[in-house]
Amino acid sequence: MKVIILTEGTRTTGYGHLTRCQSIYQAFEEKGIIPVYIANCDERGKEILGGINVVCFNWLIEQEKLREIVTRADVLIIDSYLASKDIYSDLTARVEKAAYIDDYQRIEYPKGIIINGTIDAENLFYGKALRNELLLGVKYIPIRKEFWKVHKKKINTTVQEVLITFGGHDQREISFSVLDILLHEFKEMKYNVVLGGRKFLDAMKKYSNEKNIEYFHSLTAQSMLDLMLKCDIALSAAGQTLYELARVGVPTVAIGVVQNQRNNIVGWLKNNFVLDMLWSDDSDLNEKIVSSFMRTAEKGHREMIIHSMPLIVDGKGALRIAEFLL
Repeated sequence: MKVIILTEGTRTTGYGHLTRCQSIYQAFEEKGIIPVYIANCDERGKEILGGINVVCFNWLIEQEKLREIVTRADVLIIDSYLASKDIYSDLTARVEKAAYIDDYQRIEYPKGIIINGTIDAENLFYGKALRNELLLGVKYIPIRKEFWKVHKKKINTTVQEVLITFGGHDQREISFSVLDILLHEFKEMKYNVVLGGRKFLDAMKKYSNEKNIEYFHSLTAQSMLDLMLKCDIALSAAGQTLYELARVGVPTVAIGVVQNQRNNIVGWLKNNFVLDMLWSDDSDLNEKIVSSFMRTAEKGHREMIIHSMPLIVDGKGALRIAEFLL
């Protein structure tokens, strides 16, 4: 059986598409099928994918090469913010079955399967998608294999360790701003900060005198899981990482950095995983972060998150997708 996974991941687009497609790749592996993983990605993207045998090229430009690989595939899965409707239609006509990962009804998709694992996506309006089969809601959120089974998280009486993570590139360069705010207001806590390569070096210089900060970069999925398990609270962008944090049960202050994260924030507000809608360009962001952090840090709220969120994100989304497509 020939399964193709087609996606992208660069400093410009972010790397969330790569990791969620990686989880679908892993789910097919569990079924004894090794997909062909095609990615328009940079060197950092290749690092994130780790051991996957990925075919890297700019398939938006090299479309003839893409057609040669895709034609007569049994299953094609596309996860893109850049591909046009014409590209989707052309590729779909060449395969037996096509599926499209969607976050915000980006385009009118060709006939096939629309997968939207956003929290509360089943209540989004897909009325124009009558020709499509729909896999909607958080039960279909694909997260990496290391997060499929997670040990129950310990609840500390007070917040001792904080996780700050805004993606492999941190497009809005918000990590340092958040760290400055928290260091000023909550000096006694330990801060675990996940940064990209260059920002990692910058941080080593800027905060060289701070003894309660530890920096991490190029983390594997297992290392990220271990870090989430030991932290009492997190500050994160509102993309793919938010679902991994919910899976582990880490109370989180989410800050939207791009508008396509709005559905994530709205859905998690409804489920009380996040308590406030924060955006990186809010004029009063500093005050909002401090207020939301204090509320999120309350022991009763943290207990609720640890007990309830791993039930909402059960880790089986990628497996459900693979089973449906097979």
